[in-house]
Amino acid sequence: MKRKDKGRSYTEDEERGCDDESAPKADLTSGLRKKACHHGSNLGNLVSERVRKFEDLSKNATSSQKPHTEHHTGINATFDIKPGQFQLAENPSVLKTIRSPYEKLRNCKFAGRETIWISDNDKNVCQINFEEEVLDGSTLQVENEVNALGLNLQQQLIFSLSKFCPHVFKFDGKKLSKIKNLYPWNPKGLCYTKNGDLLVSMSSEEDGARVVRYVETSENNFKEIRVIQNDQYGQPLFSKGIDLLLLTENGNEDICVADRAGEKVLVFHGTGDLRFIYRGNVTIDKSEKRSFRPNQIATDVNSQILIKVFSKYVHVIDQYSSFICYIKCDCSGGLSIDADHNLLAGDYFTGEIKVIKYLEK
Repeated sequence: MKRKDKGRSYTEDEERGCDDESAPKADLTSGLRKKACHHGSNLGNLVSERVRKFEDLSKNATSSQKPHTEHHTGINATFDIKPGQFQLAENPSVLKTIRSPYEKLRNCKFAGRETIWISDNDKNVCQINFEEEVLDGSTLQVENEVNALGLNLQQQLIFSLSKFCPHVFKFDGKKLSKIKNLYPWNPKGLCYTKNGDLLVSMSSEEDGARVVRYVETSENNFKEIRVIQNDQYGQPLFSKGIDLLLLTENGNEDICVADRAGEKVLVFHGTGDLRFIYRGNVTIDKSEKRSFRPNQIATDVNSQILIKVFSKYVHVIDQYSSFICYIKCDCSGGLSIDADHNLLAGDYFTGEIKVIKYLEK
């Protein structure tokens, strides 16, 4: 495995990594700050407005939330590509195979500039490029296996760990820090929204599972502004237990959650109201003789949702819940989309990452 030297073309601030209290903290509200400047108001006022908005939504959730009607089973539906969108390639092709330094690959997350954050099944994390070089200063050893990898608005690494670890971690390229303690909850999936909010899915032995939206009111201080946990009848939306519960934000600001134990993908409006539940494609799942257990999820430039299950199929559905097609590949070691709108498919058993072209103009 090659290692890239310190003469790389980008700055230290652009590295993805770990930090502690003495390191520069991430400015996770830059997206909010831009909006504030545009409207002639300061950041504090804008954050307060966002907090009030979501608090009002939370208080009125029971009265305002309408029952969803789109429990989709994935029957093929007509899909109209809008002008300017990418078309689905008739025959997806592998453009490149990247060998990682790990024998068992657990996660992969595209990080920009043809680099990928990866983790294995033995408490290791590092960043590699498409030339298979491990970037200098990016190697981490953590306490447990990584549940999920994500990036903040500064493209710094955030992640959660397994084995009942309550912390959300950040690595700024130099030092590692714990940016949020969720005890007694254990974080599962996480991501930042394009507005700069932090979304975290989490579970608790006593209280089940939930998804929480946080806004950063000041540096590394997060305020809970929306909780997604029960439906309009007070019943749990997510399955209870220690299984994976990964999530991502779609281009239309929907929140997409892969509930592996519950055998479903739940899609919510950005405000937290349930839009639909996708339970797999009856044709594919029946032929594979497997239940629909989604364990990886990503979204693309068309706001399509890509869902990896235990079989060698990636389900592609549109933002309205209709099944479009599947891509046959092994994503047992992670699923991500690169800057050229290619699918990055990690293979747990070989440690390889395939770059797959599945969209075209």
